[in-house]
Amino acid sequence: MARRFVSGAGSRLLQAAKKAVAEVNERLFDPEADPVQCRIGQAVFPALLGESAG
Repeated sequence: MARRFVSGAGSRLLQAAKKAVAEVNERLFDPEADPVQCRIGQAVFPALLGESAG
């Protein structure tokens, strides 16, 4: 299996993406998150997966 390396710019972009995902996750799914944001997360997440919200 060939090893793949990420350039410096690619690595910075990946780190920025991970940070953004963590922030969204915290805002939408954290137990202490705003209840309205949690409801949005509950509706959006299944839609992103192609499922219906329960």
